[in-house]
Amino acid sequence: MALLRLRPFVSTTTIKTATYVKLCDLTQAMILDFKAKLLKNISRALARKVITSLKDLLNEAVTQQKVAVNVASKVSIGKDKKDTLRATVPSLEHIRLILAELDKLSTQPNRQQAKAWRRYRALIAVAIHTGMRAWPNKQCRRWERRYPEG
Repeated sequence: MALLRLRPFVSTTTIKTATYVKLCDLTQAMILDFKAKLLKNISRALARKVITSLKDLLNEAVTQQKVAVNVASKVSIGKDKKDTLRATVPSLEHIRLILAELDKLSTQPNRQQAKAWRRYRALIAVAIHTGMRAWPNKQCRRWERRYPEG
């Protein structure tokens, strides 16, 4: 008789109830309920790791013929929808203004700064002309916090 104890997956402070279930009595509904508790109490990344570990454990139980089917095989925790930000593409007029400002900065009297801005201008021009305008979400959020619009 194989028992599955779900408590060791997370600390006692996050989920207070320890549940003992026979592996043959484990259902997908139980796994989904466990997933919901995880997402409510711990971070999404840690919950994903816990569910992956549980799926691996059940795969091993299937390999050892302790259970017939891995009921957690279709349960997954995807990325959070809030983490996907869309970048706004600047207009052509705005791009021209950016490049003009970069030209002005690269020809300033301070030689060291002008040299740096010439390098930056090349990188920014490549980003503009190749469509590499979208930054990763965390950088966008940091930028928005530092320089709020308005």
